[in-house]
Amino acid sequence: MSTDIGRTDTLSRRSFLGSAALGVGAIGHCAAAPGQKPPNVLYIISDQLNSDALSAYGNPDVYTPNLDRLVKRGVSFMESHSPNPICQPARGCLMTGRTAVETGAIRNTRATSIHPSVPNLGQWFGERGYETVYCGKWHLPETYPSKAIPGFDVLPAGGGEGSMADPFVARSCQSYLRHRSHAKPFFLIASFMNPHDVTLYWMLNKDLVPKELPYPELRDKLPPLPVNNKVRPREPKQLTQGLRILSNLPFTDEQWRFYIY
Repeated sequence: MSTDIGRTDTLSRRSFLGSAALGVGAIGHCAAAPGQKPPNVLYIISDQLNSDALSAYGNPDVYTPNLDRLVKRGVSFMESHSPNPICQPARGCLMTGRTAVETGAIRNTRATSIHPSVPNLGQWFGERGYETVYCGKWHLPETYPSKAIPGFDVLPAGGGEGSMADPFVARSCQSYLRHRSHAKPFFLIASFMNPHDVTLYWMLNKDLVPKELPYPELRDKLPPLPVNNKVRPREPKQLTQGLRILSNLPFTDEQWRFYIY
């Protein structure tokens, strides 16, 4: 786990878990300990952002200075994997620290939610003296919640595509941080939709990718195609069907490279 860009400092799993246990214990303990100030917690979620899409992790085709700064100042868990590849089950795991079979959110539906018997992070932090606030994509089941989430106060987040909602989420969180009462420590979740929507643009605008490059001088600068850009055998039928929809678009390899660009 790197603690700085370009460095190879590592932390053993046992050492980290020991430190984390102390930190979690301190959070719960500090709320009642006189003379001690518990830490504020900001939890930022981006939807479908791959680690290889950050310049901090070696991608030469993108420029992500703000995310790179988070990498540089923090710890990267390069072997931390989602227990479920589907949106709602994965979000249920993120919000509870439990697996999908425990939360009850096992697939994407209009009714999928976390089972009431499983406490979420807002309920956990709230019981320990925190002001718990949520803003942005929730999707358990509502994409953008219109009412309170168990354990959280909900900030307005707009709606629609990420290009419209994400700036709203950022401004709502910024306003909350500037105007909160400071009577309690805060646990704030800022949950952004993008880059999720990049997979939808081909459906929303068929003319988004021109047949000919508008700037031929870009040809040698376009990023390469990923190794899995073609349909692969032995995949689940539902996934293969979805990939065939994409692969059957009348796009050349150059157009796909421009789409990624």
